Amino acid sequence: MRTTLKIDDDVLQAARNLATVQEKTVGEVISQLARRGLAPRVPREVDRQFPVFEVADEAAPLTSELVRRSLDDAE
Repeated sequence: MRTTLKIDDDVLQAARNLATVQEKTVGEVISQLARRGLAPRVPREVDRQFPVFEVADEAAPLTSELVRRSLDDAE
């Protein structure tokens, strides 16, 4: 479906950058971002011992090996 939207220049540039990286059209990227922003938030179980934060569904898992390498790099 075609429509005309007024989008801030910086938002359009960010969408273009994402489209290039993801090898998608700008329209596909903006649709994906809109769906994500409009989706209801699902309450997640809270772990009081560790900070909890949300990441993108397609984010790679954080493994012990990645943490170890990051700690080694920091030294």
